[in-house]
Amino acid sequence: MSPTFVWNSLTPTGGTVTGHEGHDHGDIGLTEPIEEVTDENTAYIGLGARVLLPKTIYVALDYSPRMNGFTPGAGAWGIGIEKHTRGHLFQLNFSNSFGTTYGELARGGEPGNIYLGFNIARKF
Repeated sequence: MSPTFVWNSLTPTGGTVTGHEGHDHGDIGLTEPIEEVTDENTAYIGLGARVLLPKTIYVALDYSPRMNGFTPGAGAWGIGIEKHTRGHLFQLNFSNSFGTTYGELARGGEPGNIYLGFNIARKF
């Protein structure tokens, strides 16, 4: 478990700050108003587990629920299937976010999307 706090995690596409009203967002293709966000900081907890299946196969799970900031309670998740060989670790992963940094994870995942990824690591 890893608690994390991200200062000023708000981005221009993440919502509007109080006092940002008074103009149209039609120039960027938005048809509905952007949800108003008043909290520019986000705290979340990183949870993860890795389970060994038969000899060289692992399943890795992670979830980062947000405690405050953007949509408290929602968060980014990921599932990885790993194969370990003598010198390499291959991972096929599925996630609802492209997030790899603390700031990207603070903004959470996209509930309606699933992304496919692949990692390879060399073990010396």
